[in-house]
Amino acid sequence: MAESIPVLLYREGEAIDAIGAVCSHAGGPLEDGSFADGCVECPWHNSVFDLRDGHVVHGPATFDEPHYQVRIQDGQIEVRNRLLDLDADVILVDEAPHRENGRTATDEILKEETAVDGE
Repeated sequence: MAESIPVLLYREGEAIDAIGAVCSHAGGPLEDGSFADGCVECPWHNSVFDLRDGHVVHGPATFDEPHYQVRIQDGQIEVRNRLLDLDADVILVDEAPHRENGRTATDEILKEETAVDGE
């Protein structure tokens, strides 16, 4: 069973955007906000978020809203977490990377994998 997460769906023409429905500033209900120019304004403290990607247009909020992928399948709107656009392999890190001279161990692993892949 999927976790229940409040999502705000906004449709303009054929495009449907989906962002988190709870304001990242103080938990205000974004569905009760005002909508203009592709943005939603929180009714509690007037933070404004871009509906296309959830970024903060202006605060007091400092954290973006989560942004979700949307598709229509057999007449139903389906929403899922946005996937990261990564070309590299995923590297799992069990602890915070060790920094030395501004570089991390992860940087060195990626450098080595690139060299091997680019033979």
